[in-house]
Amino acid sequence: MSPGAGSSGRVSPRLVLALFALALLARLPNLDAGLWYDEIWFVVEYLRLPFGELVRTYDSDNIHPLYALLAWPSVRVFGEEPWAARLPALLFGAAGVPLVYVFGARGGNARAGLLAALLLAFAPHAVAFSQSARGYTALLAFTLLAGVGLREACRTGSAGAVLLLGAGLGLATHAHLTGVFLAPALIAVWLVELGGGRIGSPRARFAPLHGVVLGGVFSLALHAPILRDMLAFFTREKDDFAATVSTWKSPVWMVREIAQSFGVGEVAGLSILAVGALVLISGFAAAWRRDRVLALVSVLPAVFGQGTMWLLGRNLWPRFFFSLAGFWLLLAVLGTDGLLAQAFRERGRRAANVAVALGVLLFAVLSLRVWRLPKQDFAGAVAWIEERRGPEVAVMSAGQAMYPLRDFFETDYAIVEEPEAIDAALAGKERGYVIVTSANFTQGYYPEVWTALLERGREVARFPAQSFDQHVVVLELTP
Repeated sequence: MSPGAGSSGRVSPRLVLALFALALLARLPNLDAGLWYDEIWFVVEYLRLPFGELVRTYDSDNIHPLYALLAWPSVRVFGEEPWAARLPALLFGAAGVPLVYVFGARGGNARAGLLAALLLAFAPHAVAFSQSARGYTALLAFTLLAGVGLREACRTGSAGAVLLLGAGLGLATHAHLTGVFLAPALIAVWLVELGGGRIGSPRARFAPLHGVVLGGVFSLALHAPILRDMLAFFTREKDDFAATVSTWKSPVWMVREIAQSFGVGEVAGLSILAVGALVLISGFAAAWRRDRVLALVSVLPAVFGQGTMWLLGRNLWPRFFFSLAGFWLLLAVLGTDGLLAQAFRERGRRAANVAVALGVLLFAVLSLRVWRLPKQDFAGAVAWIEERRGPEVAVMSAGQAMYPLRDFFETDYAIVEEPEAIDAALAGKERGYVIVTSANFTQGYYPEVWTALLERGREVARFPAQSFDQHVVVLELTP
């Protein structure tokens, strides 16, 4: 049975609204939990700038320009509350869910689109990114929007489709710079469709290309205020602290990081990845036969993006795959259909529906840690320290904990950037406490400090986080 069987490609507006509301509800619990490192850096360095200065500033590839423009008024109106800084991420994260359904429905498979949307609504990573003041959910939403535009441009070649494709692409690049890899992927999809004779209408033959060109022009216009800063940033020699951590460049580390991000341990996480890979391969094969636009758009941006990062020796962040989550979940539904159709034959569709329902339940269970735990509990560690602080106690911070405690929480804790700073802080004291987080960061950027902490420190408090490497730990040291 083809993906389009029983489907006319129509989109139900009521279903779009219902999916948005469901996704919004799934992203509200724990929205106001304390900010983590990247969010704190973003608030301190950018959201506190005057708006006129903010729109002209680009001094780090970790800034997400579109998100900054949207979060600035939210924080100005509601204050530096975590939920206020995260409000745009919440809304984009909820919007991405019905967009998956729309993409599937316009491709002739409303059922797959609906099931994939339900999976995305409760997917733990999607919920977590919707509660993080970063531009990743915006990148996901606009990637899906560009995908919808590409479908329509290939099919009808209408001006509306070209505009939709251009708007999605331009806004994706402004949401996050890795959105630029979407452009060559979309051109490649168009060329494959054109060469395969699947663009029948003369009006549609060059419409996708026109949409990509429009998106490029739109992107340049959006980036115009910061283009000079961007060029200066990417052409100057710089000491990128992240680039010093060689672990982050390893594909093996990336796979292990993804596995552990499920919060069920590395072995169980690798098992989930193995099963998921099997289902995705099956889904890709099905999409290649019936919906080549989906097959290609789900893979090519990752090939261009992560391939470029690897060749340039850049860090292989797993989060750079997140923008393709909607497409991958569509593949997962198609793959489940295919595998279970072979096993159960005429009852395969019913079995697939049950399997996807169980997948939604599993995702909801995995999201419990997102709804329950903070991303990084600096506030809890500071409160613990202050309850035990006295004249005979030295208090320090090291590694990734230094910046948040100094610039956001405005503590007077001693900064430990070299081992000698530990002895200096402990001089004349009975004992000392040091707050640390992110072993990868500290070990990679401050190796001598990390060795000294391992040798001299004793863990006395741990504040769990959603990510295993973001736990905030208090070590006790003695002179």
